[in-house]
Amino acid sequence: MVNQLHPKLDKNIKKYGCYFMSLAFFSGKDWQAEELNKVWLSCIKKGYISGDLNKDGDMDDANEAIIVNPDGVCKELGLKYKFIGKHSEAHDPVPANYIAIGRFYNKRTKFTHFVVINKYKTVVFDPIPNSITVREGVMNGMRLFKPL
Repeated sequence: MVNQLHPKLDKNIKKYGCYFMSLAFFSGKDWQAEELNKVWLSCIKKGYISGDLNKDGDMDDANEAIIVNPDGVCKELGLKYKFIGKHSEAHDPVPANYIAIGRFYNKRTKFTHFVVINKYKTVVFDPIPNSITVREGVMNGMRLFKPL
């Protein structure tokens, strides 16, 4: 699978797509950039990911490029999982057969970044390989998904 910095990915995926890329990882599919771009744009069109809300030509403003319907994104990516409906704390357990996405925060850079974690909360896929946010930051939350 391509990583989040692949040159053919949509510029907004490259900038804001770590949660999206983490979900794509769970499909087991060897995604190509063009395919991910199509799914991303479909998710925006269907309202699963917020788009350019103020119509200024970018997705750099508050509440833009946010996954607002994780179940819809899962469906578009072909995942047979459902979001548990709430953001989990970093200390919460990862139940058996659930998939987990860790939310990391770097105090120095003020960046937040999502990565795939296992039940032991070890990073197994970083959409930006060896990202500074994971390397220097701490996990401060999770997104958990249960099988359908």
